[in-house]
Amino acid sequence: MTPAGDGSFVALNTLPDLSHFGDLGIVVMSLAEKLKELADAVNSSPKETAVQRDAYKVEEAAERLSTSKETIYKLVKRGLLETSLGLGDMRIPHRAIENYLNATSSKSCYRKKRPVETAKKRP
Repeated sequence: MTPAGDGSFVALNTLPDLSHFGDLGIVVMSLAEKLKELADAVNSSPKETAVQRDAYKVEEAAERLSTSKETIYKLVKRGLLETSLGLGDMRIPHRAIENYLNATSSKSCYRKKRPVETAKKRP
């Protein structure tokens, strides 16, 4: 990719041979190849993918789970979502969201159910 003058970039089909510059030329060529791979990956990936972070704000976690902030607070209160308060406000770690999704996936719904205890009548 090279600057096109208008702020955009034009893809190079072949990289120029810079090996006559010695080690510096080889480094520049390898960086250019990595940049091209990265640009191809960015251009081929869907634009609407969610950004994966280490931890999410309550609003971001709600969006990630397609639910409301109130539901996130209820899940936290019930102990179904782990939280972190290290940054001053509540954050939901990515692994907590993944654990919740795994625990509530359709496969886990078919696990063996525990027998329900009935209330004993007092004499």
